[in-house]
Amino acid sequence: MRRSLLTVLFFVLGAASVLFAQKAGFVNLEAKEKRDLVVKLMIATDMYSTLDFSINSIVASMPEEIRPSLRQAIKTDELMRRVIPVYERHLSKETVQALLDFYHSEPGNAWLRAQDGIMKDTMAVSKAYTSECVKSLSGNK
Repeated sequence: MRRSLLTVLFFVLGAASVLFAQKAGFVNLEAKEKRDLVVKLMIATDMYSTLDFSINSIVASMPEEIRPSLRQAIKTDELMRRVIPVYERHLSKETVQALLDFYHSEPGNAWLRAQDGIMKDTMAVSKAYTSECVKSLSGNK
């Protein structure tokens, strides 16, 4: 009984302190809710892998002697943390929620499953097309 009363007391005090902090401008619950949604969206779309791929691509374009130390220095987790505000700045809370709803739907899941294959095939088509253009240019000279 005493433990239950203490739990209720801590919950009430905690809620009151959050409300007080929010009214005083220390905590913006709306912003926290939006940030939580953005993080969920980034997880749903596997943004971590996308950023990790981007980092690896950038590192691969650097001089070979600095690649290992550069890749070790660049942290995907830190980049994720820095990208969250970009999403927050460009997307409303309602848009983020709508995107989450889409990605959790069957069409959204199908899109997520197909993206890797689409990207791989698009790169192959782009490479072939570029090669054709290079050949036609070199054949005209």
